[in-house]
Order: sequence, then structure tokens, then C-alpha cells
Amino acid sequence: MTGDGGRDAPDARAAAEPNGLLARVFWRLTRPPVLTVAAALLLGTVYALGAVNIATTDGPRHPDGTPCCGDFAAFWTGGWFVAEGQGERLYDVDVQAAFQAELLGGTQWGWQPYLYPPTFALVVAPAVPFGYRAAFAWFGLVGVVALAGAFWALWPRLERWGPVGRATGLMMVASYAPVPLTLVGGQSSGLVLAIWTAHYAAVCAGRAAWAGVFLGLLCAKPQFVLLPAAWHLLRRDGRTLAAAAATGVVQWALGALAMGPQWPVAFLGAIRALSLRRGWEGDAPRFLSLPASWGWSFGPTGTAAAWVIVALLVGALAWLGRNIREDDASFPVFYATLLVLAVLGAPHAMYYDHALMALPMLLVCERAGSTLPDLARWVVGVCWLGYPMFQLAPQLGLQPLTWGMLVAVLGGLWALSRSRRGASPSVAMDRG
Repeated sequence: MTGDGGRDAPDARAAAEPNGLLARVFWRLTRPPVLTVAAALLLGTVYALGAVNIATTDGPRHPDGTPCCGDFAAFWTGGWFVAEGQGERLYDVDVQAAFQAELLGGTQWGWQPYLYPPTFALVVAPAVPFGYRAAFAWFGLVGVVALAGAFWALWPRLERWGPVGRATGLMMVASYAPVPLTLVGGQSSGLVLAIWTAHYAAVCAGRAAWAGVFLGLLCAKPQFVLLPAAWHLLRRDGRTLAAAAATGVVQWALGALAMGPQWPVAFLGAIRALSLRRGWEGDAPRFLSLPASWGWSFGPTGTAAAWVIVALLVGALAWLGRNIREDDASFPVFYATLLVLAVLGAPHAMYYDHALMALPMLLVCERAGSTLPDLARWVVGVCWLGYPMFQLAPQLGLQPLTWGMLVAVLGGLWALSRSRRGASPSVAMDRG
């Protein structure tokens, strides 16, 4: 067992270190402090490369030269209408299309509709007077600070690792490819990952009201909020649900001030209008959720089958987790499965939403007593080998990430069933 600082005690090192030169070299390279230094370098390199990639992308650009990458053109559109006092026009898809055509200097790149609640528009609006480039940087800064704060709240919950191990694990998870790409690339998934992480930390700490606040904030991506909300309802977490409802009311009120009290109706109308007008065939290979992905792969029959499977998986998770509390040893695995299933069973999720899988990966590895080298192999394997496979979907006729998430949910259910039977083998804590 290693010490709290993440360094092995001499007797433990002697007992654990393998024989053979190559084996000893690999053993030392994949443990702190060498692994910690490597994780820090990986973190800095990935974010730097992400920023360079965005700066040099061959795509639509704002007249000031800033790339219109990710969904930020949509967020800028929402923020601009709010900042200019024209929020009531935001959910008019024709107005959005005309605005972005002027913004991008024509329609050759298409356009990115703002199909979100007012949350992201309200986040961007304060930076609009400073220009597109400043607003883009502001949105990325908000995401990075939010994720750092969420990791700070998560720190005490990683009980099986010492300080060096926790720092190493969090740095590696923050380096998982879609996390930096969404944080610095104008997407919302990194910010949503921060909300999920903060919600988990609040639940584990017994902060019911804060858990409700973060649950309410998940309404910014409403397709992901239904499953955790249902879980809290089944647990009869009255304070959490009350805080979530209050947070939702505050978001509605802020939206009402900016866009009028009827904005929820206008929001749903914009989704319906765009669904009838715009085909999604070009985006379909990158769908991540099971109903959307199987609908692309297998047609209407695939969509129907996917919803049946999602219903069965939700039922199985509810049954296996009905008595699990936040202080149970199996709770991190339960929560990880809940998060994966929330994304897998959403009506709509895209490949970049795989950034949310960083938290389940961390929770499962830590709770299973996995060593940091195990976590390193997970991150490197999934990030650099697994995640880019989403681009193979057109050739394969299916989305590999979707199938991987389905396997992960089934694995989580299997682990929970073993835990209920008391068959889970005990594991020694690795605090390195």
C-alpha cells in the first residue's frame, strides 16, 4: 500500500516491484512521481494542441478572424440577441439563419441553430459588447473554471488515492480528448461535465440543497436531466428536488426577463420547426445516443428497439440501485452507470458528449481499487484509440462509441448485481 503522498513506502516498493529490468522500468514509469509528471505534460500538451487546432482550422470564421467552431456560433447568436434586448426573437429560426448568414459572410457553411434553453445565451451575453473573440475566450474560461471547481469538490471523494494519486488521476481525466476539445472549442459538453461532477460530489457530501442546484443546472441540456431527476424522485430526496425546482424557476425567470415569459413554448416550437425543415442526415453518423444512432443504422425499427432496450436498462438499474445510498461502496459504480445511461438513452447526443464519460471512468477505476497505471491505460486506450473511432461510423454503418457505452452500462449492471449478492471481491486500496 502506498502512502498518502502518493509515494510507496520502501518495504512496499520492495515487495511490489517486479523482477526483470524491463518490468521494473515499466513499473516505475507508470507510477508517481514519473506518471504524475507525464500527466501534467499530457494535460498541457492536449490543451495547447487543441487551441492551436482551433486557431488554424479551415472552416467558417467571424470577420475578426476567430474560428466559428463547435457550437459557439449558436451561443454567440443567443448571447447577441439577449445583449441587444431582442431576446424574444431568438427562437425564430428564420431570424437565426439570417443573422448567422451575415455573421459568416454567406451561407456556404450552413448555420448552427440555437436550440437550447436560455442558459448558454445568458452566459455569453455579458461578453458580447467586447466582441466575438472575447466572448469565445470568455465561454472557454467559464468552462475551465467550472470544471476546476468541480474537481476541487470531487477531491475529498477520491478516498482510495492519496493527494499525488488524486492530482494525477484528475489531470489524466481532464486530458481525455473530448474534454479539452469541448472546453476550448466552443462546445458545451465540458461545462456539462463540470455540472455532473459537482452534482456527484454534493450527493456524496450529503449537501442535498447543492445537489438540487446542480440538478437544476443540468436543465441547460434537458435531454440529460430526466434520469437523475427520476432517481432523486425514487429516493424521495425532497430537499434536493425542491432546490432543483427552485433553480429551474430562477432559470425560467432569467429567461423570461431576456426573452419573454413564453420562451419555453418558443423553444419547443423552434425545435419542431427545424426538425421539419432541416434534415440531419449529415450529422447522423455522429449521433451518440442509442435511439438516434440505431435509427440511423437500422431505421425506424432500430429506433423502436433502442427505446425498448433503454427502458429495460433503466428498469434494471432502478431495481439494482433501489437501496444504494451515497455512503455504500457500490455507489460510485451505480452513479457512473446512471450517467452513462443518461447519455445513452437521451433523445439526442452527439459524439462530443462523450466528454461526459470522463467522470464514470474515474469513479469506476478509483472505487474498484485500480492503480493509477490502470487508470492511465483506460485513459490512453479510450482517448487515443477509442474516441477517434467515432469517425469510422460511415464506413461501419454504426457508431462504435454508442456500442461501447452500451457495453459499459451492461458491465455496470453486472457489477451492481454482484455487489448485491455479496460476490464482489475485496480489493486493497492503492493510495498512490
